[in-house]
Amino acid sequence: MPLAALSDGDREVVRRCLLAAARGDLFPEEEFHALFGMTRGSLLEVVQGWPPDDSPGRPGELAINNCLLNLLGYPHGRTADLRRLVGVPEPLLRRIYDAWRDAGDLPVRVKVARKAVRVTCAVESLSSTSVLEAADSLMRNHALRPLGAAWREVAYDLALAICAHVLLEDLAYGYPCMSATHASTLARELLAATPEPRRFFTNAWWGESRSDFPHRDVVWSFTNASDSTFDVGVVCIGADAGAILWVEDED
Repeated sequence: MPLAALSDGDREVVRRCLLAAARGDLFPEEEFHALFGMTRGSLLEVVQGWPPDDSPGRPGELAINNCLLNLLGYPHGRTADLRRLVGVPEPLLRRIYDAWRDAGDLPVRVKVARKAVRVTCAVESLSSTSVLEAADSLMRNHALRPLGAAWREVAYDLALAICAHVLLEDLAYGYPCMSATHASTLARELLAATPEPRRFFTNAWWGESRSDFPHRDVVWSFTNASDSTFDVGVVCIGADAGAILWVEDED
């Protein structure tokens, strides 16, 4: 949730913006759905369920994005009224929108959603000619130990399952950290963030023959890449960029 990365005061400004758009007369009724992608009633439901789930594709994300964009960009001619309704001038409202939008970057969303001793999540360009050298370079860039010959190459489906599993549950005790749907969505987005062709590598050996994998009673082992008790992750090496998800937990 990018909204969770904002301060309490900035979140309150965003809530007031949605309320002003839904209840006020800043936007013509005949244009409202075209501008917001939802009805006034649907926008009010987002406000009434505050704080909303503003992860990608959810009504909360649509409401916040379209509301702030239209308050800042639509020619409503009500700048003075807007400041009175939301409590901040337009430049500050623009800063809040930029902060919310930037917090929506995938690595930030992953780190906000998955609380752990340390979560490494990044997508960056690579210059190594060897795939394994590229994987090791990605690890070094984030203060993790390169694994060299200990890397295990896996297919996409297993890489996806591992990413979803380490996001979903605490590695030490199996405590849920987020919903399975949210974990799967983040995992899919990360593995799709690099250009094809892609290859996937992990430090873990999983009991992946089980039909219900991932599941917390699956037996697995791993090669440590950090000083944490548990650390499991996946790197995805694409044509000219790589992505990494690495989670560290303590017993």
